[in-house]
Amino acid sequence: MDAIEIESNVSRRHRAKLAKRKDLFVMLPYPAILELAAALNNSEMAVVAYLVHETWRLRTDTVSLPNLPFQEAGFSKNAKSRALRRLEQTGAVQVIRRGKRSLKVKLTFRTYRDR
Repeated sequence: MDAIEIESNVSRRHRAKLAKRKDLFVMLPYPAILELAAALNNSEMAVVAYLVHETWRLRTDTVSLPNLPFQEAGFSKNAKSRALRRLEQTGAVQVIRRGKRSLKVKLTFRTYRDR
């Protein structure tokens, strides 16, 4: 009976510890996310993964969005544009259009850096 009580105490402590956490963080390799996005034909996932990675790497909230990384993952520039429009409609990003130059995109959804 003692083993059952110990196990339930550990489970309670573990659940309490998880309840204290407001945000859980998942770390995935960037190439794996792009491959998964391509396999699921989910251009929004690919765009968000690229934006999160680049904002972290460059330590800024606004980055340019070239076509090449998405073409290498198997997405057309039209798929990237549609994904950006959908993300912009949801309020996840703000797109700064600069004529024929690469777009600048600002992440507006809450990320781990916003804590």
